[in-house]
Amino acid sequence: RLARQGTRFADAFATTPSCGPSRAVIYTGLQTHSNGQYGHGHGIHTYRLAPNVQTVFQLLVDNGYSTALIGKRHTTPDEAYPFTFERNCSGRDINGITNLAREFIAQADGKPFFLAVGYSDPHPTSRERPGWGTVKRYKLPSLKSYTPDNVTVPSYLPDRSEVREGLAGYYEQISQLDHGVGQILDLLKETGIADETLVIFTSDHGSSEPGAMGNHYEPGIQVPLIVRCPGVKSLGTANRALVTLADITPTILDWTQTNAP
Repeated sequence: RLARQGTRFADAFATTPSCGPSRAVIYTGLQTHSNGQYGHGHGIHTYRLAPNVQTVFQLLVDNGYSTALIGKRHTTPDEAYPFTFERNCSGRDINGITNLAREFIAQADGKPFFLAVGYSDPHPTSRERPGWGTVKRYKLPSLKSYTPDNVTVPSYLPDRSEVREGLAGYYEQISQLDHGVGQILDLLKETGIADETLVIFTSDHGSSEPGAMGNHYEPGIQVPLIVRCPGVKSLGTANRALVTLADITPTILDWTQTNAP
């Protein structure tokens, strides 16, 4: 539905194939060597944005916007991400994310807002076999399931039983994500703001399979990117322009008429 209503960028790429540093690029519009976050901010990594770097959240707050990041965050340091709405839940909890998004839009009370939704799926659930698949606690009853025999194995992976098993779970997670995106689109329509809201759908990197995430081969950095922009006539089209996730923040600043550093 989103692709029919917007523009799908067929050649969109992450600038780095790892969650934390990729999100730093998404939320600053700066390449890694400029924003300073070369790795994850949590655990043993402890990378963080350079002190002088301003995120899109900070710039929009300064421009009078309500801001929130619901679901998976992977952001650091906290002071660079000023949220006016501080409620969160698991990135795998599709219904919980939608409910918080509804609460956030309601409390904005007509004020312009910027909402980032971070879904954890699709993402491995463990290092053991099968390693993919939705977490039972959050699995939606109506979710589509896939059988290993019927999945398409990408050319960069061996066609083996355990690979097919993992991919079946991977596609299940994608269906769960798809359902969550649909709920957000429905929410925008229910609240009467769908025709005045810029919607951007993407991922911070490619598949987490071997040879993908953590590598600058195409499976690791090529990402989905769909933009639904009110007033744009080229709906349901595929754009072959080469774009990266560093283009997102400048686009948002331009759309919201927010001054950039």
